[in-house]
Amino acid sequence: MTGRHYKNAVDADGNKLPAGAPRRDPWGVIAPVVRAAAVLERLHPHPLLFPNRLTPYQQHLRDTKRQGEARTDGQIARDLTAFVTWINGECRRLGRADVIPSDENGLLAASRFRRTLACA
Repeated sequence: MTGRHYKNAVDADGNKLPAGAPRRDPWGVIAPVVRAAAVLERLHPHPLLFPNRLTPYQQHLRDTKRQGEARTDGQIARDLTAFVTWINGECRRLGRADVIPSDENGLLAASRFRRTLACA
């Protein structure tokens, strides 16, 4: 899986690259990650998997090098917490016992997915 990096991204002359630069080494990821990314790509037309916002008026962003802003780690953590709450509520509503348990390591965060799912 390829991506871009922004921290310390500079050109040959040492000038900062606001649009970032391609990662030198792609991430090796497991098959469920590949499938999840493919689902995210089909959910919306935005080029980022986790954009800060989705509106029908972002067509003009397609012509820029870095289209919009990605969701922050804090926003993703709140999204994950809300998703777990929703899943557990639906499980209870449907009389299912297979809820997502509390995690002894704390709340879910984007950084935990990077460490857990990447295998490169």
